Amino acid sequence: PLADGGMVLPLHFELGKHFPVFAWFSANGEFQGIQRLVHINHVLQPAVVAMNATHWLAYMRSLPPYEKVSLISSTDAGIHWSSHDELSMSNQNSAVAALLLPTYGVVMARNPLERARSLLVMHHSEDGLAWTAPQTLADGSTGSEYSYPSLSWVDDRLWISYTHLRQGIAWQRWRTEPAVKAKP
Repeated sequence: PLADGGMVLPLHFELGKHFPVFAWFSANGEFQGIQRLVHINHVLQPAVVAMNATHWLAYMRSLPPYEKVSLISSTDAGIHWSSHDELSMSNQNSAVAALLLPTYGVVMARNPLERARSLLVMHHSEDGLAWTAPQTLADGSTGSEYSYPSLSWVDDRLWISYTHLRQGIAWQRWRTEPAVKAKP
């Protein structure tokens, strides 16, 4: 939600080229327009985190041959965006999810490039830039798939959902403690 009661919905354009966009809506839910985040054609599916009312970060899936989570930032509530160096976390053609938690900083779920989608991990960051070592959410054999993570904060718990073997949706509920690792 925006300060004026409006809403921003992160989307991506995937018709020939790939790039992240926002759809803007008024406080009444009226469509206000679409805005491209950056002019990079190898990223999609932005996972946007509002660090505060004006400072936003967006983590994105990288398409081949790129192999890292991409990052852009805004200091004016998403009106203008700046590119950053890719994060040190591997990623190639797999969705990432990120969420700012009330007392715990930012969490991110992703599939590491080294294991493709047979491994789903989660990281924590105080500032959204420096990340902890991964914690395993789902681990399977070659050919297994745990992908398209989604993160929500409900009832003072972190809820994580993801596709499970392309046959269903799995979910986990984690409790968090400030400055302490999440616990299942």
